[in-house]
Amino acid sequence: MRRILLYAAAFCLYVLAAAALTAPLVTQLGSRLIGHPFGDTTEYLHHIWAIHDALTHGRDPFFQPLLLHPDGLDGTLLWSLPLQSFPQWLLMTFLPLPVAHNLTALATLALNGLSMFALMRALLRQQPGPARTWAALLAGYAFMSAPTFMGQLGLGHTGLLVLYPGVLAVRALLALRAPPVGRRAWLLRAAAAGLLLAMSAWGSLLLPLYLTLPALAAPLLTWAARREWAALRRGLTALAMGALFSLPFVVPALRAAASAPASFRDDAVVQFSADLLSAVAPSFNHPIYSAFTYNRAVLGVDPFELAGYLGLFTPLLALLGVRRFAAARPWLAVLLAAWVLSLGPLLKVLGQPVTVSIDGNPTFISLPYAWIAGRPGLNLTRTPARFQFAVAFALVVMAGYGTAALLAWAGRWPRALRAGGMALLVTALAFDTLWGVPTTDGAALLRAAPAIASRGGAVFNVPWAHLLVDKEAMYVQTAHGLPIIGGHIARATPLDPAKGWLLESLDPALLDQAAVRTIVLHREWDDAQGALESALLARFGPPLYQDDALAVFAVPDYDGPPPAFTVLSRTGTRLETTADVLVYAPAPGGALLTAALSSPTARDVLVTLADAVLGRYTIAGAAEAQVWIEFSAGYHTVTLALDPPCPIPASAVLTCAAVDIRSLRLEQP
Repeated sequence: MRRILLYAAAFCLYVLAAAALTAPLVTQLGSRLIGHPFGDTTEYLHHIWAIHDALTHGRDPFFQPLLLHPDGLDGTLLWSLPLQSFPQWLLMTFLPLPVAHNLTALATLALNGLSMFALMRALLRQQPGPARTWAALLAGYAFMSAPTFMGQLGLGHTGLLVLYPGVLAVRALLALRAPPVGRRAWLLRAAAAGLLLAMSAWGSLLLPLYLTLPALAAPLLTWAARREWAALRRGLTALAMGALFSLPFVVPALRAAASAPASFRDDAVVQFSADLLSAVAPSFNHPIYSAFTYNRAVLGVDPFELAGYLGLFTPLLALLGVRRFAAARPWLAVLLAAWVLSLGPLLKVLGQPVTVSIDGNPTFISLPYAWIAGRPGLNLTRTPARFQFAVAFALVVMAGYGTAALLAWAGRWPRALRAGGMALLVTALAFDTLWGVPTTDGAALLRAAPAIASRGGAVFNVPWAHLLVDKEAMYVQTAHGLPIIGGHIARATPLDPAKGWLLESLDPALLDQAAVRTIVLHREWDDAQGALESALLARFGPPLYQDDALAVFAVPDYDGPPPAFTVLSRTGTRLETTADVLVYAPAPGGALLTAALSSPTARDVLVTLADAVLGRYTIAGAAEAQVWIEFSAGYHTVTLALDPPCPIPASAVLTCAAVDIRSLRLEQP
């Protein structure tokens, strides 16, 4: 009973800490959404609403018919991430959606702290009671508020913040080292550790790679080095059980991913790699560090995804822990290995890949992650900076040991001095971690929903290709409930680009065929000249509704001929990587593509349709490429591509020999 009260008190303290870290959110639970407007909060909220709506009406909760109208989208991935969405839709039975989501986020932070509290109490079992409890309590706070995790919270990545099952999996694995009291007892312990390992992927399928498996490596490698074969055997059994328990959740997601279009570019791996200076680059949102300039170059346009600041005082406590406790030293190896992996495939400093000259030839500096990038399974870690999760975990564990050593040393001080020292330590840790978490106005986007709902039919949100437009459109759908042309389950919409761009050209026949009754312009993401809004006003007249965020346009009934063969070129005048010609074919047939191209140096240009190469042309000087293309009925994208493409990431030492596009025609006979 005493232990239950201890953990209950710790959880209450962490809830208060979560409220303080996200203040003033706790007073705005129904009007503000945790996370930056550029993050994923609106996407998560849509999926929570969709699951609740489907269950309320007796439909399949893992198929979303209101997205990608008229086809719908497979939502199997949501089954694989139950701790990302399920708690919120349960709370929605008696709470509004924003309140359910915000409360779940705060509870997740508190549970992360509580799990580290439990782990550190287990690791510090031999320490005096008060020092053990206070060190564990402070370690829990340092973990839940680590800049790496607060950065993910700033982007609304509440699924990636479900860290507590992984932390508890480490604690359960450590319990397997003790001599078993019987075969059944240790099998049950191994099963518990395996279940927690499987649960560590329930917030994000990649969390085991970013956090759980690196954390489990420390005890497993330690047992192997000490030749504790019995403990190692029990630990590997737990891992095998975890893999088995994961199958019902991982296999459906892998099947869904295999059929989904790719939406992550190779150059993004470099973009989302940590900078060499990230460990000493605090958030520029912190009032003390807002005047710094180097941290802006290190973290990019926002201080969230690439956040990896270690702090000033937490590393000092970690070094003290490594010095005083041999058990803390394996965690230093975990920290260093994870930190190197977080740097990604190329070394970056101040946001740019570093180049060196070898025998007069400039080149980038490759790092160990470059080996991982091509390995099956491991290549799923396409955001290397998130290995900072394991860095933060190992740092906090070492700091927990250091705090215990410090408190044991201070145990002989007078009570008043000990209380003052504890207050100073808490303040120091808060200095390392405390900075503002952004929130989004949850009500602003929903004001247009009644006007949209009044029209019926399908809704087309423009500019369709903007990632944030798609997220906002999904959130607005939670209020109007009508099908939308776009939408996605993760990352980007799988809407055929040809369909998206041709509908955005406002062809009345194509809009009618797609059952579009309403077009919603997300005004912030129109271009600087407001070209799209001008085109909508010219075609459809004044909007039904408009505010600073959205303008709602009614698409009038169409009684003209069905859509004809339609071509939209998005090639520009220079070909550096790829250029597209978008086609709608009302019936099967063919057309002749004629491209007048020129290049000062010989470059190969490929013409492809649906990833099939239709022709290869070597362009040296002025030349003309012609190819006959057969189309089935529907939307198609014909792509012109340089082979090889221009280098990514761009560099002053690697120039691009582009091809000029003088003219381009796609015509039916």
